[in-house]
Formats: sequence, structure tokens, C-alpha cells
Amino acid sequence: KSMFEALLEQGSNNMSENSSRIVVEEFDVINLKYPDENELGLYASFVIVGSLASAYDDHPWTEKLLDFIRRLHLENRRVLGVCF
Repeated sequence: KSMFEALLEQGSNNMSENSSRIVVEEFDVINLKYPDENELGLYASFVIVGSLASAYDDHPWTEKLLDFIRRLHLENRRVLGVCF
């Protein structure tokens, strides 16, 4: 488990039984794996965590990730970005 998945799971376990549960689904954006475009509405929010790369590095996957982040922003989706 990633650090963020473990923290979110712990927070979810501490919530009351009547609260919504937190479900984490990871996507390997370095290998261009993203949620299906037709299913973005199924996600309440998105967490984008850090990597060894910078947002300014010239890697094939960074531009696609930046486009995805821009789309989420334009659609007013909840996004937490950590260190990218």
C-alpha cells in the first residue's frame, strides 16, 4: 500500500458507520494508465501524489498527466495535488 492509501484507509476506518467509505484506486500514469473517460463522474475526488520527476521534466507521461489535471480543473473536480 502507498502511504496515502494507508492514511485514507485509516481515516475511513475511524469514520462512523453512517459515513461514506473511502475507496482508493491507483492509476499508473507513468505507463499511461488512467480512469476511463466515461467513468470520471464515479470518482468523488482525485489525489495526485509526488514522483521523482518534476512537472517541468520532458517525459512522455508528464504532458498527458498535465492534460488530465487541466481537464479535472476545467470540470471543477476535487483535486489534491501533493508534490508534483
